[in-house]
Amino acid sequence: MRDTDHPTHPIAGEIILEGYLLRVRGWGRKAARQYACVVGGHHGTPPDKSKI
Repeated sequence: MRDTDHPTHPIAGEIILEGYLLRVRGWGRKAARQYACVVGGHHGTPPDKSKI
């Protein structure tokens, strides 16, 4: 049974990396999202953006 109150690790990883690139590294939102989506899709399919 999946716990729907917590994101899967690809979704969590995408969100964490995007935030890091934005806040710590000073990247623009578009570039941060483009790189972070690689983490979100590392199981073959990027997560649905409604879940991010």
